[in-house]
Amino acid sequence: MLYSTSYLDVHLALVVPDHLRNKFSNSESILKLKNIRAFVRKESHFSARAHQLFPNFNVTELDSEIEFFNNKEFHNQIILTTAEGGSAWTLLYPEYVVVNPFANRQGAPLVIAVSDEDLILEHFLSTWIKIKQTDGTIDTLFAHWIQGETSQKNKTRWNLMDYLLNK
Repeated sequence: MLYSTSYLDVHLALVVPDHLRNKFSNSESILKLKNIRAFVRKESHFSARAHQLFPNFNVTELDSEIEFFNNKEFHNQIILTTAEGGSAWTLLYPEYVVVNPFANRQGAPLVIAVSDEDLILEHFLSTWIKIKQTDGTIDTLFAHWIQGETSQKNKTRWNLMDYLLNK
Protein backbone atom coordinates (compact mmCIF):
# COMPACT_ATOMS: atom_id res chain seq x y z
CA MET A 1 0.00 0.00 0.00
CA LEU A 2 1.37 3.39 -0.98
CA TYR A 3 0.95 6.55 1.04
CA SER A 4 0.72 10.14 0.05
CA THR A 5 1.79 12.80 2.50
CA SER A 6 0.88 16.28 3.65
CA TYR A 7 3.49 18.51 5.24
CA LEU A 8 3.35 20.97 8.09
CA ASP A 9 6.44 22.44 9.67
CA VAL A 10 7.20 21.82 13.32
CA HIS A 11 9.52 24.30 15.00
CA LEU A 12 12.94 23.54 16.39
CA ALA A 13 13.53 24.78 19.94
CA LEU A 14 15.50 24.19 23.11
CA VAL A 15 14.05 23.04 26.42
CA VAL A 16 16.19 24.54 29.18
CA PRO A 17 15.99 24.90 32.95
CA ASP A 18 13.95 28.02 33.73
CA HIS A 19 16.81 29.73 35.58
CA LEU A 20 19.03 29.41 32.47
CA ARG A 21 16.55 30.80 29.94
CA ASN A 22 18.42 34.09 29.43
CA LYS A 23 21.65 32.28 28.50
CA PHE A 24 19.80 30.60 25.62
CA SER A 25 17.68 33.52 24.44
CA ASN A 26 19.49 34.02 21.12
CA SER A 27 21.97 32.24 18.89
CA GLU A 28 24.77 34.73 19.46
CA SER A 29 24.76 34.26 23.24
CA ILE A 30 24.62 30.49 22.86
CA LEU A 31 27.63 30.42 20.55
CA LYS A 32 29.67 32.16 23.27
CA LEU A 33 28.93 29.42 25.82
CA LYS A 34 31.45 26.66 26.44
CA ASN A 35 30.99 22.98 27.40
CA ILE A 36 27.26 22.86 26.71
CA ARG A 37 25.83 19.40 26.93
CA ALA A 38 22.71 19.02 24.81
CA PHE A 39 20.50 16.01 24.33
CA VAL A 40 18.44 14.84 21.39
CA ARG A 41 16.21 11.85 20.86
CA LYS A 42 17.91 8.93 19.06
CA GLU A 43 17.15 8.49 15.40
CA SER A 44 15.92 12.05 15.04
CA HIS A 45 17.45 14.54 12.64
CA PHE A 46 18.07 16.93 15.54
CA SER A 47 21.61 15.69 16.17
CA ALA A 48 22.83 16.88 12.77
CA ARG A 49 20.88 20.14 13.13
CA ALA A 50 22.42 20.77 16.57
CA HIS A 51 25.94 20.33 15.17
CA GLN A 52 25.13 22.73 12.31
CA LEU A 53 23.51 25.40 14.45
CA PHE A 54 25.65 25.10 17.58
CA PRO A 55 29.07 23.54 16.95
CA ASN A 56 30.01 24.19 20.61
CA PHE A 57 27.38 21.71 21.88
CA ASN A 58 28.37 18.24 23.04
CA VAL A 59 25.38 16.36 21.66
CA THR A 60 24.25 13.10 23.27
CA GLU A 61 21.47 10.93 21.91
CA LEU A 62 18.91 9.42 24.29
CA ASP A 63 16.29 6.75 23.70
CA SER A 64 13.50 9.17 24.64
CA GLU A 65 12.86 12.57 26.14
CA ILE A 66 11.60 10.99 29.37
CA GLU A 67 15.12 9.67 29.96
CA PHE A 68 16.34 13.28 29.97
CA PHE A 69 13.73 14.54 32.42
CA ASN A 70 13.96 11.59 34.82
CA ASN A 71 17.75 11.55 35.14
CA LYS A 72 19.04 13.87 37.90
CA GLU A 73 22.46 13.91 36.22
CA PHE A 74 20.92 15.90 33.34
CA HIS A 75 19.12 18.41 35.59
CA ASN A 76 20.95 21.56 34.43
CA GLN A 77 21.34 20.45 30.83
CA ILE A 78 19.28 21.20 27.73
CA ILE A 79 17.40 19.19 25.15
CA LEU A 80 16.90 20.05 21.49
CA THR A 81 13.44 19.08 20.30
CA THR A 82 10.39 20.58 18.66
CA ALA A 83 8.77 23.63 20.24
CA GLU A 84 5.49 21.75 20.14
CA GLY A 85 6.83 18.65 21.90
CA GLY A 86 8.95 20.69 24.30
CA SER A 87 5.91 22.70 25.30
CA ALA A 88 4.13 19.51 26.32
CA TRP A 89 7.15 18.39 28.38
CA THR A 90 7.22 21.73 30.23
CA LEU A 91 3.66 21.10 31.41
CA LEU A 92 4.90 17.94 33.11
CA TYR A 93 8.20 19.50 34.22
CA PRO A 94 7.46 23.19 34.95
CA GLU A 95 11.02 23.89 36.07
CA TYR A 96 11.90 23.84 32.33
CA VAL A 97 10.92 26.31 29.61
CA VAL A 98 10.93 26.28 25.83
CA VAL A 99 13.18 28.85 24.19
CA ASN A 100 13.45 29.60 20.52
CA PRO A 101 16.83 31.30 20.01
CA PHE A 102 16.59 31.28 16.25
CA ALA A 103 16.23 34.60 14.41
CA ASN A 104 14.40 32.80 11.63
CA ARG A 105 12.22 29.78 12.13
CA GLN A 106 14.06 26.52 12.09
CA GLY A 107 11.58 23.89 11.03
CA ALA A 108 11.27 20.26 10.30
CA PRO A 109 8.53 18.61 8.29
CA LEU A 110 5.70 16.86 10.05
CA VAL A 111 4.42 14.15 7.75
CA ILE A 112 0.84 12.99 7.81
CA ALA A 113 0.58 9.62 6.08
CA VAL A 114 -2.62 8.98 4.17
CA SER A 115 -3.48 5.87 2.21
CA ASP A 116 -3.01 6.33 -1.53
CA GLU A 117 -6.55 5.05 -1.88
CA ASP A 118 -7.98 7.97 0.11
CA LEU A 119 -7.38 10.86 -2.26
CA ILE A 120 -10.28 12.86 -0.83
CA LEU A 121 -8.72 12.87 2.66
CA GLU A 122 -5.27 13.70 1.26
CA HIS A 123 -6.70 16.61 -0.75
CA PHE A 124 -8.69 17.84 2.25
CA LEU A 125 -5.64 17.77 4.56
CA SER A 126 -3.35 19.47 2.05
CA THR A 127 -5.91 22.16 1.30
CA TRP A 128 -6.75 22.74 4.96
CA ILE A 129 -3.07 23.09 5.92
CA LYS A 130 -2.42 25.56 3.08
CA ILE A 131 -5.47 27.65 4.01
CA LYS A 132 -4.56 27.73 7.70
CA GLN A 133 -0.96 28.67 6.91
CA THR A 134 -2.10 31.43 4.56
CA ASP A 135 -4.73 32.96 6.85
CA GLY A 136 -2.37 33.03 9.86
CA THR A 137 -4.32 30.55 11.99
CA ILE A 138 -1.35 28.23 12.45
CA ASP A 139 0.93 31.12 13.47
CA THR A 140 -1.68 32.44 15.90
CA LEU A 141 -2.25 29.03 17.48
CA PHE A 142 1.51 28.43 17.68
CA ALA A 143 2.05 31.78 19.41
CA HIS A 144 -0.72 31.05 21.92
CA TRP A 145 -0.30 27.36 22.70
CA ILE A 146 3.44 26.84 22.17
CA GLN A 147 5.01 30.22 22.93
CA GLY A 148 2.48 31.19 25.60
CA GLU A 149 1.64 34.56 24.09
CA THR A 150 -1.77 36.04 24.70
CA SER A 151 -3.55 38.73 22.74
CA GLN A 152 -5.97 39.60 25.52
CA LYS A 153 -5.11 42.12 28.17
CA ASN A 154 -5.87 41.09 31.72
CA LYS A 155 -9.07 42.69 32.91
CA THR A 156 -9.14 44.19 36.36
CA ARG A 157 -11.06 41.89 38.64
CA TRP A 158 -13.91 43.21 40.72
CA ASN A 159 -13.13 43.48 44.40
CA LEU A 160 -15.04 44.71 47.41
CA MET A 161 -12.60 47.49 48.36
CA ASP A 162 -12.82 49.15 44.93
CA TYR A 163 -16.61 48.89 45.06
CA LEU A 164 -16.84 50.40 48.54
CA LEU A 165 -14.39 53.20 47.71
CA ASN A 166 -16.20 53.92 44.39
CA LYS A 167 -13.12 53.30 42.25
